[in-house]
Amino acid sequence: MATLGESLYEWICVANEARERIDLPVGTIEEAIATLQSAFGDAYLGSLIPSDQDHSKRIVTARDDRPMAYWLSGPGLDSSVVQLVETAVVIRSFLSDPCLPKKIERIKSDTFWPTFYELAMAFRVKRSLRGAGSLTLAPEIEENSGDFIVDIDRGRLLCECARVSRTPFAEEGIRVTQDIFDYVAEKIRAYARPCCVKIRVNGDLKRADFNTILQLLKRTLERHERTGEVSLVSSQQGIEVQVEPLTEQTEKIPFRLIDGNLVDVTGSEWVHAHSIGGIAGRSSAEVSEMFRAGVKYDYRERGRVFIKYASPRKPEDPYARLTGKIHDKVSQTKIAPGTRTAKFLWIDSPYDLRTLDHDVLQRLAVKEMSRSTHTLGVAITHREGNPHFRHHYSVLGVLNRNGLPDFPDFAATLEALREKEISTDPITGLRYQRTWEAAQVRSEREIRQLEELRRINIERYREDEN
Repeated sequence: MATLGESLYEWICVANEARERIDLPVGTIEEAIATLQSAFGDAYLGSLIPSDQDHSKRIVTARDDRPMAYWLSGPGLDSSVVQLVETAVVIRSFLSDPCLPKKIERIKSDTFWPTFYELAMAFRVKRSLRGAGSLTLAPEIEENSGDFIVDIDRGRLLCECARVSRTPFAEEGIRVTQDIFDYVAEKIRAYARPCCVKIRVNGDLKRADFNTILQLLKRTLERHERTGEVSLVSSQQGIEVQVEPLTEQTEKIPFRLIDGNLVDVTGSEWVHAHSIGGIAGRSSAEVSEMFRAGVKYDYRERGRVFIKYASPRKPEDPYARLTGKIHDKVSQTKIAPGTRTAKFLWIDSPYDLRTLDHDVLQRLAVKEMSRSTHTLGVAITHREGNPHFRHHYSVLGVLNRNGLPDFPDFAATLEALREKEISTDPITGLRYQRTWEAAQVRSEREIRQLEELRRINIERYREDEN
């Protein structure tokens, strides 16, 4: 079994193969790993790295609660490298802050995204202050003191961060889906026959359905492994599971990432789809050596899973969910009267801001904030990928005209933050090397080349199997 140092060295070597393509300066990846070791410690990082040395069986799914484990398992994926490096850059900017260790402890407790959002917003405000003020992380205490504090304009802003999750229905369906992917990935690890799994639920996907689905999966997967034939079973609850051989003619995953959003480009019946596979190699060291030597490797897809279930009967109201979160946060942080202190809210939206009516959202946000003379404003954000091989936050800022009127430098800071999200690389802190149009053309070309490489690798693997 490889030591942590050996595993991280191999990750760095593989990740560096993409360094120039994803516009990372020399040494950036190494510095990122060193930062994560310093912040999290070797024991925690070691717990995130899969111990199985056989890459043809090494399967880690993209669980939302432990994304770092997924990123550390996939150094050959541009998105994994970029997001892990971005996380390190954000954390590095607060290494000297005495409140950072508590944030790190929260991440270790599997609350990565809420804590990362707090740090990401603090990081972006800090780099946008331009000497007009100072920023520190807020201590983790029972009293509501915000998540980070900005001293500016001879006053103090307590910044509260919150993420709006999906509706309970949607959240439950997604979590059950992730658990299904995990089960299939583990179940087929030792199987010889690649397979395609299709799960259809005649209604909502609920946690109560999970055990029934597992029973059906166990029967169909084992039958397919024995016979190599299509296996189809269903339950009285209206759940159907079908397992069939995975071949060139098997239905393709219909989802594509377009402008940072997953889009079903074929109009299929599926709600979720997932490919399960790995890199063929006797050890991680062998795979790393293949990367360094420029050898084209075989990606071995072991399984493909499709899931269908009904949409919510009651459609989501994004305006109600966002303003509801603003309402809660306006009431949460109390400001003592007679002090030059205000609060500012940061709300992370699961909805693409381009699909919302900004006038309606601003009007509703102002109505909620008007209940408090100490709430300076709110920034509603949405994290998305972009053609520069980075992630940025779209930002809609709403100021409360009934709040404290005399924070002009912070208003300028907010405007600088919005501009930097579009123009500045969050990792290097420098302006993007290309226009968005040129980056889009380059990104599409890279995707075509990678798809062609994958096609060649799959064909070579099948020829070797025959």
